Amino acid sequence: MIKHWQLKLSISLIILLPLLSGCGGSSGAAAVNTITVSGTITYTDYNVESGIGIDYSAPLNKPIRGASVTIENSRGQLFSSSTTDASGHYTLQAPENDNLNIVVYATLSNASQTINTWVIDNTNERTTHTLTARLDTGSENIQHNFNADSGWGGSRYSQPRVAAPFAILDVIYQAQQRILSVDPIAFFYPLAVNWSELNRPIDGDPALGEISGSHYQPTTGQIFLLGAEDINTDEYDDHVIAHEWIHYLEHSNSRSDSVGGSHNFGDILDPTIAFSEGLADALGAIVRNDSLILNSYGANQATVDEWDADQNSIANTLRHAEGIRFDGYYSESSVAEVIYDLYDSGPGDDDSIALGFKPIYDALMGGHGSTAAFTSIFSFLHYLKQDQPASAGAITTLALAENIHTGDEFEATADRFYNDVIPDGGVLSLDLDGVALQTRTTYGPITNDFFGHGNKLLNRLFFRFNVINAGCYTLKAIPASNSDDLAIYTTHIWGGFYDDFGIGATESQPFYLESGFHSYAIAGRGGVATFSTSVESTPSACV
Repeated sequence: MIKHWQLKLSISLIILLPLLSGCGGSSGAAAVNTITVSGTITYTDYNVESGIGIDYSAPLNKPIRGASVTIENSRGQLFSSSTTDASGHYTLQAPENDNLNIVVYATLSNASQTINTWVIDNTNERTTHTLTARLDTGSENIQHNFNADSGWGGSRYSQPRVAAPFAILDVIYQAQQRILSVDPIAFFYPLAVNWSELNRPIDGDPALGEISGSHYQPTTGQIFLLGAEDINTDEYDDHVIAHEWIHYLEHSNSRSDSVGGSHNFGDILDPTIAFSEGLADALGAIVRNDSLILNSYGANQATVDEWDADQNSIANTLRHAEGIRFDGYYSESSVAEVIYDLYDSGPGDDDSIALGFKPIYDALMGGHGSTAAFTSIFSFLHYLKQDQPASAGAITTLALAENIHTGDEFEATADRFYNDVIPDGGVLSLDLDGVALQTRTTYGPITNDFFGHGNKLLNRLFFRFNVINAGCYTLKAIPASNSDDLAIYTTHIWGGFYDDFGIGATESQPFYLESGFHSYAIAGRGGVATFSTSVESTPSACV
């Protein structure tokens, strides 16, 4: 049921968009006289300010851009449809002398008008958020402007938060336009963005708003955003939205081998998650044209976490209790600062290079996306240097300022973490330092959530091998104890994750491999594990 408030605006929850663009009825029906209805549609937005949080004292009415808009009657019959332009303007045809609704859907479309983005309510049967305005027509053309209100009543939300889905949609619209500016034929795969006033940071059932936190879910290709007033609302946290959208772009258009999981500023991370999170920070800032990263939460949304991607956030002298610098290839902030500084010269670690966005985007969508290594800052910089040879020296200098040393697409020559395995060369039992292969909790625990891995450095070990002759090869992870449960991780080109044989058993997976370098990783599910590994030619295993 649709409720119309004082301004005759509401948020309605529609499962499907109308698919037709003309009047219904049989071909023998009498022609209907029409008028033109046009205007501008806006939503109420707020800035998030340092030290203030959401600044409710300064509302901004911004255009709803790129959204589907229709004219329908009270029975849902569609008369005409269009899309709002970059100024929020629309033009539609409507029948004369009728009582109608203008319905704006929180969706975005590709150039072919195929919808690629929906903002939906995960707590109400995953229906699409809409804005509805009543329209009574006569025989003259009508100019009809209207606004989606935020629902803020001065000290709390007192009306439906109609603007929220369109605030989210506009950040994604801006991000898409930034991508299209360097790649006019970029294709955006279908994306559902789940937002509800009930979405809160507890684990449980998303249909009840229990979404843990704002996140991108790669297994389903969806974004979930918080909306719980006085706890954490993200509809006006532009960077949070952009950050999660970059995760979607990385997974759908490039490649991510990130293991995901929780992470905090200053964590010593698995290099795949450090890169993915740092990339989302940097590109989230780039597509917003703002290096300042703000996240509001708490009572009245008045508490703010903040940092600047164009500043050196961690002093070079700071070291972890284990002795390594906090800066490095395992640091989300280091990755973010390197990528942002590559884009825009500024007051950060290095001012001598400003490549702009296109080279960064091209490297991400190019060689980095098909690297034989696990995706990390090393694979990204390797292919960026290949694409920009004249800037290779400056790129190396910039990365070194964040303790990221030069090397190949796998790792730094002076800071290795891959172990080399020789196919059919026997079992490897010792790591680079001559110590028994073992996952470690040096920089964080190995948890029992999701796949049962940790996401900190050394929670899993990485391996590299070179195939001379293409064929079928079997990767083995052999536990040293009957109590260890091992898992094999491959890059997402191969499939990603394998744990089929249980506690105490050898994990074994065959693959048909082309000649060249390949990589995999091994972790112990739910705890530290000691093991050995091998790569064996097994021609019959792939038949």
